[in-house]
Amino acid sequence: LVALAGNLLLQSSGCSEMCTMPKRCSGPWLVRTHFGDLAQYVRGVVRREAMERLPKDVLQVWGGNADAPIIPRFTDYLTFAEMAKLGGVPTPRITKQQDSQQALLEVAREMLGRLKPQVSKSLASRACNFHEDATAGLTPRAWLEQMLQDRDLLSDHDSPL
Repeated sequence: LVALAGNLLLQSSGCSEMCTMPKRCSGPWLVRTHFGDLAQYVRGVVRREAMERLPKDVLQVWGGNADAPIIPRFTDYLTFAEMAKLGGVPTPRITKQQDSQQALLEVAREMLGRLKPQVSKSLASRACNFHEDATAGLTPRAWLEQMLQDRDLLSDHDSPL
């Protein structure tokens, strides 16, 4: 848990110059990473003292500023339709349920094919939705302290943003 949390902080701190979606700062991110759940499991395996040391241990391994925002600025996630619209991909009006899957596949094909450069450029030019004023409380220290309460401030469920 110490290594996973330290790695997440290391990867996230490398994103401070960009304005992107938080999960784009971490890799791989297609794994279960609700740190509150992980801490709850680990608590059942190790002694209480080890869990109490967790924040200090993670901060020592990571070596960064515990009171600076984890990701000082970032943008929100888009739905598929919002992404298509932003990229200038025309989306068909779907009238029948059986046509919806085929229509979505056509839009995805356009977004990843011929129009990919245009879509990528549009996505990259989006402004930051969240800046330091909104992210100031989302620090490594706060994240780790909440982890001990089985919460993950970087998850969609527990995030204050």
